[in-house]
Amino acid sequence: MSLLQPDEITEDGKCLLAAGCKNPEASERLVYFSAYLLDGATRYTSQYVREHNGGKKQNTRYFAHGIHEYKGKFNPQIVRAIMNIFNVDDNALVLDPFCGSGTSLLEAQLQGCEAYGIDINPMAVFIAKIKTNIIFHQKDIAAFDIDRFVISVQQHAHSDYYTENDRSEYLRSWFREDIYDFIESWRAEANTIDNATVRGLLLLSMSNILRDYSEQEPSDLRVRRRSSPYPEESISEASVKSFLKCQTKISQFYANRQPESYKHTHIINKSSSAVIPDDFPLFDLAVTSPPYATALPYIDTQRLSIVWLGLDAPKNIRALECSLTGSRETMTKREQEKWLLAMRRNTKGLCETVTSFCQSLQSRLSSRDGFRKQNTPFLLYRYFAEMSQMFCRIHGVLKEGAYYCLVVGYNKTSIEEPQLIDTPALLAEEAKMQGFRLQEIIPLETYQRYGLHAKQSITGEALIILRA
Repeated sequence: MSLLQPDEITEDGKCLLAAGCKNPEASERLVYFSAYLLDGATRYTSQYVREHNGGKKQNTRYFAHGIHEYKGKFNPQIVRAIMNIFNVDDNALVLDPFCGSGTSLLEAQLQGCEAYGIDINPMAVFIAKIKTNIIFHQKDIAAFDIDRFVISVQQHAHSDYYTENDRSEYLRSWFREDIYDFIESWRAEANTIDNATVRGLLLLSMSNILRDYSEQEPSDLRVRRRSSPYPEESISEASVKSFLKCQTKISQFYANRQPESYKHTHIINKSSSAVIPDDFPLFDLAVTSPPYATALPYIDTQRLSIVWLGLDAPKNIRALECSLTGSRETMTKREQEKWLLAMRRNTKGLCETVTSFCQSLQSRLSSRDGFRKQNTPFLLYRYFAEMSQMFCRIHGVLKEGAYYCLVVGYNKTSIEEPQLIDTPALLAEEAKMQGFRLQEIIPLETYQRYGLHAKQSITGEALIILRA
């Protein structure tokens, strides 16, 4: 409601009454309201129109948000609400240093802003680039003949033109021969499409179902061989449905939207704790949902798509998993020992609160604890060290007084006894060490997650509001 700048807000049943609003026309931008009454007329908010699907469940897949079931997505409503709270206008420059599949970038784009994103995961960057380019190619996407495309795919399946290399050997080990032939033909045909966004959407529609038709167990987070039966629907039928779902959604929601009124986004594939490129501008707002400590194995769940798309080689998958901020994986015993020593001596110069917490967890370990628990203290230290470096980098590209908003999940550990880790508070301490001022930490309600990550999902999160 801060968007309206009211003099007074009162409750009236299920409604809120905002009196003396300095910006009443902004009511249309409200997020968690379906309608508003202004000048005697009732109107729906733009957010209600965007996500309305006739059901009671909050729709987080409206517009291009639903083109890929990327795990660990940011909630677009939160991004939109944050931009409202800080009254972000269409001249603002917005940064997401952990942009993932581009949720915040797309919301900034829909607001008319110019947005920049950084992410080390090549799959995330691939999705984000397509997601934020759809608005400029909506007509080509709507006109694409998927039936004709599939006929061509089927005609070329079982052909001999596939190159045999480490990639093909890896994929053959995880896909039945008939499925391998089909997905390779799909990729080859997609790569003949001149329009890069249409081509990318075709590849993403296959990526959405790739794991379901692989020898990797679809219901398991880890890399384990399949024990469940294959889907009854053929991969050809499923791939067409996957594309049509995206095509229909895009045609419906982007109809009559003029591409020239939107700005292109800028997305780079690198770590947010690395040096920020020299050509980056100074930003009006940074907003993100970073990985949390000992994060889910994102690369393991996406590795088949990463290799199939040619985004990285099979031999690099483990190193990529280990390189993600918050990863619970380490490459070598020597690296583990390096981080354990760094934690004991605090060679990364972290704040006393964070260092003492990690060291106290280490002191409470027993010989009965398994390797996951044994690794937890120094993995937490590594996470906070990487996040501290990120805060340093981002502080340098924000305008003076600009806000940095992070939605962060709480963590848990069962060392000695079950304990909640107040990750938001610890991160806020590290942010202050890098020059940020802590404005507020606001607990948020988490929405229920379903499917593959449901058991491992966080049970609580908070919004950290920092100021440069």
